[in-house]
Amino acid sequence: MPATARVTILMDPAEKRALETRAKRENVSLGELIRRAALAPKQDEDAALRAAVDMLRKSNATAKAALDLALSNIDAREKAWPERERKAVAKGRALAAEWQARA
Repeated sequence: MPATARVTILMDPAEKRALETRAKRENVSLGELIRRAALAPKQDEDAALRAAVDMLRKSNATAKAALDLALSNIDAREKAWPERERKAVAKGRALAAEWQARA
C-alpha cells in the first residue's frame, strides 16, 4: 500500500544529516528509515534480548565448568588429606626425635 499520510517531525540539522547519511548507507529513503525505526523497534529489542540470553547461557556454562573443576580438585585434595597428614606427622616426629637426640 503506498504511503499517503504525512507526519512532520522536527529535529536539529545535525540529527537530520546523521539520519540522511544512515539512510543513504542503507540505500533507503529517509522516510523509510524512520518508518522502520518507528514501527519495528520490538524486533531489534527481541534480537538484542536473544543475544544477551545466548551470552548469559555461554557464561553460565563456562562458570559451571570452572566450578565443577574446582569441586573435583577439592574432592581429590580431601581424599589425599589423610595420607598427607600422616606423612606430615611422621616427619614432625622424626624431626622432634632428631632434635631430642642432639640435645
